[in-house]
Amino acid sequence: MLTLLVGQNSQGSLVAYKCVNRVSAAARRQIKALVVFGSEERLMDDVQPVPEGIILKNYCVENTTAPDVVCTETLTSGIELPGSVGEVVAQLEETVDSLKDVVTNEEQLKEVATIPGLLVRDLPAALPWIARDVAGGKVRRWMILPPHMIYGLNGMTTDAAAWMASLARS
Repeated sequence: MLTLLVGQNSQGSLVAYKCVNRVSAAARRQIKALVVFGSEERLMDDVQPVPEGIILKNYCVENTTAPDVVCTETLTSGIELPGSVGEVVAQLEETVDSLKDVVTNEEQLKEVATIPGLLVRDLPAALPWIARDVAGGKVRRWMILPPHMIYGLNGMTTDAAAWMASLARS
């Protein structure tokens, strides 16, 4: 029997949850485990549960110094929310600067440099959505910060690969 092990990150985690629920029963029986990183399930209203019989391992940077607030238990896990537009701008600048430390090639560096312009261009269209989410207590949907982008660099993917390999052998 073929054994499938599925892994995904961020919004891909939500896609993986849907996929394991929508495949046929025969295909689902071949899925042994699902690994997710920075899963956005706590931000969504209608996430489908992982079907019984599929082992779920959920990785989230939850330390209190620099948590990934997209997947932590609470919004304020060791962070301070900005209190002004100036603080938001400063936080965005700091985020862009920190991304420059994790890029691996010139093309990625060029893309990072486009982020501020894209934010300015796209923010007006997003404001109604942001306002709705903030009013509904869902501000975390808009807080994709550097800790959400380091799973490939912080050892968690290596741990997950070893865990999945052990499952495949069992």
